[in-house]
Amino acid sequence: MYVAISYCELKSCAKVNLKMLGIHPKGLVSPNPLNAARLNIPNSPNISVLFCTHPDGEYIVEEISGYKLIIKKPDSKKIKANLEGCRNQKDFTIWVFEPNGNHWMPTHLETLRAFHNLNRPNKQSLFCAIKDVVLNFIEPVESWRTHHCQNIIVEGYPSLLILSYLKWMAVLEDTHYPPNTYLGRKMAFAGYVLINSGLYTPDEIKRLLRIWQ
Repeated sequence: MYVAISYCELKSCAKVNLKMLGIHPKGLVSPNPLNAARLNIPNSPNISVLFCTHPDGEYIVEEISGYKLIIKKPDSKKIKANLEGCRNQKDFTIWVFEPNGNHWMPTHLETLRAFHNLNRPNKQSLFCAIKDVVLNFIEPVESWRTHHCQNIIVEGYPSLLILSYLKWMAVLEDTHYPPNTYLGRKMAFAGYVLINSGLYTPDEIKRLLRIWQ
């Protein structure tokens, strides 16, 4: 979703990014923003099927004050089971393009590590926002505002960016591991539940759940 956010709302735009919350694998060709088509699919219980029906290609799916989320479809990972209603079920990669041109693929583990480093009040607010985006299908910007995350900065990045790419990482999990047969997006959210409990670290979760490896 293309979101116009004022400077007052997104104060973290002025922060210096210290590190990526993901990776840029060697040998993997990243998408080209100049060739990517714009695609606006609001969060909803059928978002995975709606995106699944789109043809192979590169898509700008979210824009947040200079940041772009771009999906490249397909990738090489094997799908675990059929997603009902999907006509073009294929793996895809999710990329964050920063205003300065840096780009990377967000990962569950690096995002969990950044979440783990937040102070308790910010962690609780962002946890509730993530839950609404991933499990309750609320649009990231709506959840971001409802849970008062405007001033939360995650390793130098605006929290709205994290919520926006988690929306699509949940779609990816539903595509790879379709619900009913597998846990899909529920498995992706499990790490935040464990971290928010205060009983686990990200590296402990990495050993517990294969999804974080």
